[in-house]
Amino acid sequence: AGAHGVVVGALTSEGRVDKAFVKMLVETAQPLPVTFHRAIDVCLDPVAAVQDCAEAGVKRILTSGGRATALEGADTIARMVETAQACNLEVIAAGGVDETNARAIRDSTRCPFLHGTLRSTFPSMMQHRRDPPVYMGAEKANTPETEYSLRFADPGRVEAVAAALGQPP
Repeated sequence: AGAHGVVVGALTSEGRVDKAFVKMLVETAQPLPVTFHRAIDVCLDPVAAVQDCAEAGVKRILTSGGRATALEGADTIARMVETAQACNLEVIAAGGVDETNARAIRDSTRCPFLHGTLRSTFPSMMQHRRDPPVYMGAEKANTPETEYSLRFADPGRVEAVAAALGQPP
């Protein structure tokens, strides 16, 4: 029970890791390990930022290599992994990871950890539908068709990623 870690991210106005603030967050989160989130992808130099994260006490970094997807940012992620190994950090490749590209991302980045939502949309079993609809989320994100849809991790997609990576499901 309880949390097993904390995820944070903070940059300076110059686009660097705010080491002092992140260090304070790491100290506040103790004894839980801290992961630096994809804020690293919009910083000035994601590879150099790995060292800054290490100096602040971060244990893991979630990244797409400064690109929209991990596959697009694979070259940068590979350099981040190399830097992270020297700093005793773990890098988690994220952004568009799915069953069609997980192996390519792992192989091209040498990143042993991948993050993907692997969601699918499933229809709700709810029979009653209000007219006019009442949106539980933002109306801009939901329509009468999607308001009763459920999006969650799809075990079949998780199994497909595990198979693509050569791991047992």
